[in-house]
Amino acid sequence: MDLVLEGTKLVIPRRSIKDFLPLIIIFSIIFVLTAILLWRLGRWDTMAAMRYFEGPSSVTAIFNDVVEHSKRGDIFYRYTSEKNLDDVNRLLPADYRKRRDAKRLERLVISNPESGSRKRSRLERFIKFLGSSTDADHRPVSAEKELFHQNAIQLIYGDRIALIDLNTHIGLIIENKTLAEFQKTIFRALYKRL
Repeated sequence: MDLVLEGTKLVIPRRSIKDFLPLIIIFSIIFVLTAILLWRLGRWDTMAAMRYFEGPSSVTAIFNDVVEHSKRGDIFYRYTSEKNLDDVNRLLPADYRKRRDAKRLERLVISNPESGSRKRSRLERFIKFLGSSTDADHRPVSAEKELFHQNAIQLIYGDRIALIDLNTHIGLIIENKTLAEFQKTIFRALYKRL
């Protein structure tokens, strides 16, 4: 860890998000693998509930779950790296926005710039961007170097975490208060640094 002397204080300098991304990815992979292992070993019942979804209806089911299991005025957290915002919007429940807004749910979103910048501004949604298809000099970046274009969504709400692979339309909801709070903490820490 690098320390810098500023006046009479030793401080940790702010780091680029690129410094934290491998750690976040590793935590997420470990989290999902642990959940699958516990489920496979039959020990999941005592620790959490997990639901698995396949097909385009998985997006609909998971966004319905967000509204159904959030209390009025709650905040939910969303990582989104969708490649096609219109495709995702078509898969949302028909009344999703109406029910979400009736509950006055707020959202903090970390998105890729290409998708997030297409979303209309709303008072209850705050978006920060991660990754880009261009570098600091606005030159195109090769696909291998893009940071946030996996075409996936992670939602953290209440005591649940939902993961959606938009490439295969596979979804997973994990219900566990400790794991949800852990993921919220990681999200808020990253969000503050963007």
